[in-house]
Amino acid sequence: MINTTALKTSRAGQSILFDILGKAPHLCLSAFVMFSFSLVQPAMAHHGKDFVAIATSELPPRGTLWFLATGDFRAAEQLNDANFDFELSPGLFYGLTSWSAIELHPHLVKERGQSWSYEATGLELRLNALNRPKMPIGVGFVMEYEMASRSESHDAIDARLILSHEHGRFNVTGNLGWQKELNGGDATFATLLGVRYAVNTVHSLALEVLAFSGEKNAVDVVPTWTIQLGHGQTLRVGPGVSLNDERQSLSLRTVYVFGL
Repeated sequence: MINTTALKTSRAGQSILFDILGKAPHLCLSAFVMFSFSLVQPAMAHHGKDFVAIATSELPPRGTLWFLATGDFRAAEQLNDANFDFELSPGLFYGLTSWSAIELHPHLVKERGQSWSYEATGLELRLNALNRPKMPIGVGFVMEYEMASRSESHDAIDARLILSHEHGRFNVTGNLGWQKELNGGDATFATLLGVRYAVNTVHSLALEVLAFSGEKNAVDVVPTWTIQLGHGQTLRVGPGVSLNDERQSLSLRTVYVFGL
């Protein structure tokens, strides 16, 4: 007997794969643009952005300004139709004090068959509650307010508690998050865990597991590769898979950072 469920799953996976390959020229162009940024002037190498999706308690040095380019490409298979969307969030990250930093970024979204749209503007405040080099555990807080740009959308608040620990070449960081739109809808709770291993001074590997419940129910698994490009630049790339009750999706998350 033919396993029709497996056959449908295989065909769905092939549909996603073929459509991703069709996007290859656009991905190559994005990689070229990121490489072009490597011509900027030298800057400090530490900025506190250690994962693609998980927030860390470390902050950029006081008075330093960083440019961030966060990208998220997602291919979702639902009702036998492959859906693709892109999200891009370029922004600025500034170290206010030794224990606080602020970030400003837009949320730009492109769904399949539609033009780019300006979804929201995010203003984020990040605090390091235990800014002591010898403390075994780092504790931080993140509060982000997203101002919706479209009339049919709503403003939202995103808050996280950060716990992190470093031991030798390993960094273990966890986030407890809460997000809610300011329209009376249900909140989304997040439990995020990341483990990063520094292979050497240039390369590091990480695994991030993101679990969401409430209005959104999903589990994302994202292995991540990081490379220090020199001149205060860092590139992180994380291909991942997301599983929930309605659909399964593949994603590619990228974070590019350099000092201004």
